[in-house]
Amino acid sequence: MPSRWICPLCGVGKENFYQLNENAAVPSGEAPQNIMIKALTQSLWQICGRGSCAVTREIGKLFFTQLKTQGITLHNEEDVMKMVNDYFIQVNKFARGLDYEINEDTIELEVTNCRFFGICNQLESQSVLLTTFPYSNTAAAALKKLMVTVIE
Repeated sequence: MPSRWICPLCGVGKENFYQLNENAAVPSGEAPQNIMIKALTQSLWQICGRGSCAVTREIGKLFFTQLKTQGITLHNEEDVMKMVNDYFIQVNKFARGLDYEINEDTIELEVTNCRFFGICNQLESQSVLLTTFPYSNTAAAALKKLMVTVIE
């Protein structure tokens, strides 16, 4: 495999794979963290409906709090989106790519080869509104902090 190879289905890079010996047991089924994310999202939606957005917004706040400990500085929307891209795509390989367009009143995100694509498809087929995207939740938390800082 080329050194810059990325799985086209999940966006995980070659460096995240480990050589198995012939006798190694290969677990079957979906990864446990994916099952947990799906179950939590589905349960939250069933209990709270659209009110679950208030709960899942905390995901972004927690990620942003973690990122602030790394000494990031945010001056504008571009800094926020670069931070989100660096953390989720470049460092943690949540997806193959994250493109964004900053407009006057909105920021549009386009995530390619997200490792949670399968979970999202299953949830959408059950009419669950997807509110657990770490990319948008973290960007929203950072943008909110940026706006409060600008106003102050």
